[in-house]
Amino acid sequence: MEKFTQILKQAINEKATDVHLVSNEYPFLRVNTYFKPLNDFGKTTEEDLSALFQEVVTTSLQKQLFDHMGAIDISLEDSDLGFFRLNFYRQLGKLALSVRILPRTVPRFEDLHLPMQMKELIKYKNGIILITGATSNGKSTTLASLINEVNLTQRKHIITIEDPIEYRYPKGLSLISQREIGRDCADFSSGLRSALRQDPDIILVGEMRDKETIETALIAADTGHLVLSTLHTNSTSTTIERILSNFQAYEHPLIASKLAGNVRGIISQHLIPRTDGKGLACAVEIMLPTPGVLSLIRDGKSSQLYSAVQTGKSHGMITMDESLAQLVKNKVIAKEEALSRVQNKAVFDSYLNN
Repeated sequence: MEKFTQILKQAINEKATDVHLVSNEYPFLRVNTYFKPLNDFGKTTEEDLSALFQEVVTTSLQKQLFDHMGAIDISLEDSDLGFFRLNFYRQLGKLALSVRILPRTVPRFEDLHLPMQMKELIKYKNGIILITGATSNGKSTTLASLINEVNLTQRKHIITIEDPIEYRYPKGLSLISQREIGRDCADFSSGLRSALRQDPDIILVGEMRDKETIETALIAADTGHLVLSTLHTNSTSTTIERILSNFQAYEHPLIASKLAGNVRGIISQHLIPRTDGKGLACAVEIMLPTPGVLSLIRDGKSSQLYSAVQTGKSHGMITMDESLAQLVKNKVIAKEEALSRVQNKAVFDSYLNN
């Protein structure tokens, strides 16, 4: 554990976001999306990883989940170093570990430099708010900042179901109950079903991974709860398509109708290296529930949602291409970085040249 602690200290000193340990390899850090080895620590051994696994994977449910899935997420708190998310997995039949370094405090929404219309979403009493994007694009941080905004300004009962718990919330006006997969509940769907019997106002579901979780989230939204969750999708249209893909074709009209009746916003995010080297900038696509947008969702016309978002600027919507173009024009990110993430290059170019 001492060697692991020293690696974490080095990672924090270098402002890394992630640490990777693989048997018979040097430790690696990710710093502002770039990968670098830590040769001074020597190669990680299988014994190093096994000893660490035994120390932090402590419940029988966690061990069962790892044996069944071949991977498990664990939250780790160190009084000196802070909070970490550990993902143990197997590769070539041996243990490996990826570590995400988490902020000590929940970022205030204003500090994330996100569009203010996103903050308005938490004023809804019910429905579903989705934050989407690839892994390591800030979804959990955005969710946590929104939950904390409620915590500091409203008296609510908030239940979070996380895999694992990533942030600890400060004392505020709300009561927050945080449940972790593998420690407090078996999975998202069972945790969500249980939460509905615990008088929540707001439920955070770490990820909508499967049909049962999606169905239960829709029930929760339909019965007067505000549900916040994430998906690994990169746009409004692919988010709707991903949700529907969990169901049989004959179920699509019903699920699309329920989505149209409950969706309060879909936010897609990309984190991109800043040109000044000071961390990452966030580009966002924002879809809001105008009658036109909801009609397209209800009618299964997700391919037309890009155009609806593009023409919905007066309602507070923005496409990813416009957001990327704004960051390039303001010299926050490089054009080359933006081009690798655009959805429609012609539209991106038009925003860039206006």
